[in-house]
Amino acid sequence: MTFVESINILALIVSPIAAVLISIWIADQGEIRKRKLETFRTLMRTRGIRLSSDHVGALNLVEIEFAKETNVISAWKTYLEHLDGSKTPLPVDPNTSKPFFDERNRRLAKLLHEIGISLGFKVEQIDIFMGNYTPQGWLNDEDQQRFLRGLMIDVLGGRRALTVMPHNPNPHAGIFPPPPTDPNGNLRANGSGG
Repeated sequence: MTFVESINILALIVSPIAAVLISIWIADQGEIRKRKLETFRTLMRTRGIRLSSDHVGALNLVEIEFAKETNVISAWKTYLEHLDGSKTPLPVDPNTSKPFFDERNRRLAKLLHEIGISLGFKVEQIDIFMGNYTPQGWLNDEDQQRFLRGLMIDVLGGRRALTVMPHNPNPHAGIFPPPPTDPNGNLRANGSGG
């Protein structure tokens, strides 16, 4: 067997194996990119409602999905540092805490900007910071749910009383319902039908 024949036989054996390995590698790279894109899209979609479970879940995936992206991980750590509840100014007063929350918004915009760069998107930080829409109704619903949950916790914890009062849709009728009547408007004896 000549050298050329040996190379041809080796190529016939190695080529299919190499093709399978390359296709597996390409599929893996596609899956990795898909997960990164999903994380990015979720963070972008929920940047106005940061208490949503989708936002928090995507934020927690950044460390895994972008582990090799040093700029992303650095921006992520900087943002998480600002999310530390012990640093939030209390009570939250819109006049005094605005700079604090503006800084938080800037850090999130920086994180999303770095993720966008790593995925090949050209998204400016100012567009991320200013370009999001969250209906006021959603924010109102969140505030009301938080308020009602707090009230319920206070009631169940014994820190607040539950006030019970009679409901009277017709204040002139008294507190008792009217006696039963038949279809002709006559009073029924003992409340029975007849």
